[in-house]
Parts: sequence; C-alpha cells; structure tokens
Amino acid sequence: MVTAFELDDLTTIANTSRTLSPTSKKLITLFVGDEKKKWLGIGPYDLNSDQKKLAAEMVCDFLKNTRTTFFPKLDPHRVGIGILRRIAKPSLIDQDQASMCGPSALMFSYASDKPGQYARFAIDLYQKGQANLGRLLIKPGKDVKNYTPPYSLDHVDWLTCASIRDSENWFLDFDDTGRISDVAGITLPSEMEQWFRKAGYQDVREETNLKFSKGLDSVNEANSLLAGGYRVCLFISANMIEYDDQSDEGSVLTRHWVVLRDRIQVSNGNVTTTIFTWGKGDYAIPHPGKGGAQKPLSIGDFLMNYYGYVAAKA
Repeated sequence: MVTAFELDDLTTIANTSRTLSPTSKKLITLFVGDEKKKWLGIGPYDLNSDQKKLAAEMVCDFLKNTRTTFFPKLDPHRVGIGILRRIAKPSLIDQDQASMCGPSALMFSYASDKPGQYARFAIDLYQKGQANLGRLLIKPGKDVKNYTPPYSLDHVDWLTCASIRDSENWFLDFDDTGRISDVAGITLPSEMEQWFRKAGYQDVREETNLKFSKGLDSVNEANSLLAGGYRVCLFISANMIEYDDQSDEGSVLTRHWVVLRDRIQVSNGNVTTTIFTWGKGDYAIPHPGKGGAQKPLSIGDFLMNYYGYVAAKA
C-alpha cells in the first residue's frame, strides 16, 4: 500500500533531492500522478494480493530493460509506470477521446481479475509487437505501432486497447483518435463475447440487442449475475451517463460499453447505479452536472438507452 501521505512524501523527494537521477525523478512523478493532470493517475495504490505483487515485480524487471520495442512513439517509462498503476488500480484505464470503450471494458476486467496476465500482455506487446490474451492473438498494424497518442491518453492504454481494436478489425483500420477511427473502433456485442471467451473467462453470456432497448427482466438478470461474481458489461447509449443528455434517445453512433460496479437500483420509478467508464471505477448514474447539479434518471429513460449486457466469470 502506498498511501496519499506517502505519495506526498515521494513528491517532496522528487522535487528536492540533489542525488536522484533525472530518470528516477521522472518515474516518481509518473507514479505519484498529478491532480491537475488526472490521466497520470491518482493514488493511493494497493498491491493487496500475491498476484498483484508478482505482476508488479514483472513490471519492475521491464523498467530495468526498456530498450526493445515495436512502439517507437511510446515512452517506455510511461508504459511501465502505467502498467504498474493499473495493476494496483485498474479503474485508471481510460480511452480518453478514442473510440475504445469495448477494449477498455475488457482491459479493466482483465487487469482486475488477472493482473499478472495483464502485465505480461502489455509487456509482450511493447517488446514483441504482438501478444496473447489467453487464446486471442493480438497483432496490431504498423499505423497503431507508429502513432503518437495525445498527451491526455496514457501510453499503456493506447498500447493495449488500440492494439486489441486494430488487431480484431478485418475491414477498417483503427489508427488514431479521430472521426474515421470512431467507426473502426465500434465493438459489437458478438465481438465482446468472443473476446471474453478467448481471454479465458467462463460461462460467457451475451444478451444484447443492437436496435431495440431491453426491459427490466434484462436488468434483473444483470443484477443476479453481478451478485454471482460475474463481470457484467452493459451495452448502453452514452447519452445515459451525461447529465444534459440522459433523457434523450441515443443513436447507433452513441453505443457505449461500461462495466457494472454496483447493483442497478430501481426505487420510486428512478434508477441509480455505479459503473466503470472513462478512467473512473465509481462513475455514478445518474451523473451530476456542472457544479454538482443533480436530477433523477427515470426507469423509462434508463431502459430507452439500455441494450443489454455481456457477462463472464473469471
């Protein structure tokens, strides 16, 4: 465990030490994170299992030898520290502006359930240009390997999520965070099901509809599976999780994958729950607006933008 107070101490050391090398100061700064630059990550960090500790040792070995890479535009220190932080806190995984919600949901689940395999996957991708995610061979194209992500997108999330999305595309290239890749980045429910299955998850269930929203029976099923220890990825319209748009019906282009974190509660005709999305593991639905303004999300508005789930057990 590295507490918030210890992170402050590390910051003081990095800022005042006269003997630390520039590389050491950089690694400490990346590890601590910055509240003004949330994509760098915020602690505290907790390696609370043997799996996480072994994964962290693997990353430290990687950081001692970062010369070999098939991703020349990615900073090896940002990649290594990014892996380390996500082992301790998987909710840091963030697609930023890129259309990578499907791979992000998969990586959040994988880093949470299989931290050692997540670390091995990311390191192999960086060092070998391809890697196995269970039985799924991820082999991204040269455009992904030679792309410089915007500073707001963490290098390890581009490395892993963009590689998955590009490797699995048979028609369109996914190679940047722009409009063309918005279409190439769409993850269909059948793909999400296969990803979880090939990544080593058990009893994978796909209960979605691309065109028509689902009903309360599907919500109850999702809740039961969550209570049974399954990872449950909801297929929704992104309108649902935006304060200004939560009562508007979305389109095919607003389809979005999130990971259910708490039971979907229905009370007095309104819905509340918590999800993982966009680098937050405790994203509240309904989500407050600017200034903390709150308004309820009716069951009708929720169901209008809810298209089912993919669930799997680690």
